[in-house]
Amino acid sequence: MHSRFRSLTDIFARNTFWSIGGTLSSRLLMMLTTLLLTYMVGPEQYGKIGYTRTTVVMLASLAGYAFILTLTRQIAAHKTTSPDRIWPLTRLLGIMSVTSGVVLSVSTYLAAPWISSSQPELIGLIRLASPVILLDCLSSMTIGVLNGLEEFRRVAVNQIIAAISGILSSVVLVYFLGIKGAILGLMIQALLLVILSMNSSWKQLTRRGFPFSTWRATWSEWPVITQFSFPVLLGSLICAPADWIGNTLLLYGTGDFRHLAAYDIANQFRMSMQFFSRSFNNVSLPKLSQLSSEGNWSSFNRVLVMNLTLSGVMTTLLASPLLVAPGLIATLYGLTEFADAQAIRWLAVAGILMSFSYTLGHAILSRGHPWLATGTHLITNVLLAVSTLACLGVWKSALALSVANVIAYGVHFLIHIIVLRHLETLVSESTPSSNVHPFPGLGDDPQAVKTRKRA
Repeated sequence: MHSRFRSLTDIFARNTFWSIGGTLSSRLLMMLTTLLLTYMVGPEQYGKIGYTRTTVVMLASLAGYAFILTLTRQIAAHKTTSPDRIWPLTRLLGIMSVTSGVVLSVSTYLAAPWISSSQPELIGLIRLASPVILLDCLSSMTIGVLNGLEEFRRVAVNQIIAAISGILSSVVLVYFLGIKGAILGLMIQALLLVILSMNSSWKQLTRRGFPFSTWRATWSEWPVITQFSFPVLLGSLICAPADWIGNTLLLYGTGDFRHLAAYDIANQFRMSMQFFSRSFNNVSLPKLSQLSSEGNWSSFNRVLVMNLTLSGVMTTLLASPLLVAPGLIATLYGLTEFADAQAIRWLAVAGILMSFSYTLGHAILSRGHPWLATGTHLITNVLLAVSTLACLGVWKSALALSVANVIAYGVHFLIHIIVLRHLETLVSESTPSSNVHPFPGLGDDPQAVKTRKRA
């Protein structure tokens, strides 16, 4: 048992190193791009870039998030027990990603006047950025394959190369073309990531010798779409628009793009401080899915507790500068109002809550409960919209949206704890003493739980 745990720890550490490296590099390069573009075009013009990017990323994540989670979980669960299912799953999700990407890109282009509130400059930017949605759907599918195969080193290298190309192309194109150059730079980064990820996933699938299958076998995997991808996609439809809705409410409530820029900068820091947590979750999801498929609940428990501990500690440490000196950080970006600094501080608190909550949410998904995750997203995002409207009545600035995030994700965290208690995966008095650990019962076999209940 101890030797197996050491082996799991070594694998987890190695995969985490590469996942953190890729995520950290991408986030730092994104922050550097934000800083450079803010100085080049000014806070108000950058607010338009940030709004366009948030809109495109939101729409791309509607389908992309579902593809990543589905392929990560299904490939990790079946690569050893049912290797003949790998190619059918990959082919089916590939078809779905292309279809979804085309539909969303065309819909975004046509709906640009409505999305942009009929502001001419935003209409052009959103239409220019619409192909990025298709590219993001394709890269999400291929990254999901690599994650499921636990090829985190290749994912990290691809992300770093694409991010470097993105910052270089954005700065050069903005110099010559203005804010449209930033959108073209984003498109170049997305295209390069697709090319690199497709090449890597094809090489890994063929190198491992997974058996090819017929198209009939491909369509036989359709229940995976209806039973897992669809509820995850529905969760994305509920969750992904949250930032966009918040940005839109902030724009309508203040009428000033400068406040959008302030929130976008604060949000960049929130996302950056979560890179450890996201990296740990990326690594743990395929491993937890595999252990769940094998019925190895003892190892499942250990990996989950390790993930919770590492994610919480690292996110809190990274949030410390944002909590202690938000004014200094705001000044670096040309934000001089007191409310701007407070927006950074409050959004850092929201980031800590999100770290714990999403780690628990990945545990729910790895056990095959996507509908529960969808339900928690629905409650959280309705609360976020309501809280934003209420807070805008108090603060006419980015601070309102930051405080609303703390309220919403605080409730999200509490709901996940309640759900896990209901599943008897947090606390179980009947857990054998030999399996006791800091979170007893975390990850109990659902069948075993039902057996104990009947007993």
